[in-house]
Amino acid sequence: MSGERILIAEDEPGIVASLEFLMHRNGYETRVAPDGAQALALVGEFRPDLVILDMMLPRRSGDDVCREIRRRPEWRRTLVLMLSARGGATEIDRGLSAGADDYVTKPFSLMELLARVGAQVVHEAGQAAAEHVERHDDQRRPGGYSWLAGNPLDYQYQALIVDVAVACTVCSDWRSS
Repeated sequence: MSGERILIAEDEPGIVASLEFLMHRNGYETRVAPDGAQALALVGEFRPDLVILDMMLPRRSGDDVCREIRRRPEWRRTLVLMLSARGGATEIDRGLSAGADDYVTKPFSLMELLARVGAQVVHEAGQAAAEHVERHDDQRRPGGYSWLAGNPLDYQYQALIVDVAVACTVCSDWRSS
């Protein structure tokens, strides 16, 4: 079980029930916000790893909530997966331009959404681990991993670094730093 925290910001009760059940069943701790204002309040209180954010929420739109999440440094690692009934290029661009990490159109497959949530959480954990290794390696090796910059195989190298960092028991504090 994963234990990551997910905020579900959605105003349709049927979708909320399905998402909450699916996330709980897969080991995620969840909270629900029925509108944008409450979503922002819960981001501050609950400190989710990921927000499943409906684009068209009452009181404050999803793209507005996403921009606020991105604006605050203390929430910079909060992932945002945008949900919307609107799947046109303009709407998708609007959500991604607001700072969403992913965009899923309704209706959606629950299994696809679960896979995307898992991929986002794993990717973010890998990024955090790679940054931790980078910070600590700079103390031991001049230049750190700067040789990765601009390399077309960055993601493959980062994956390798992440595997090493996750397996490293000496660096077990990476997530808290």
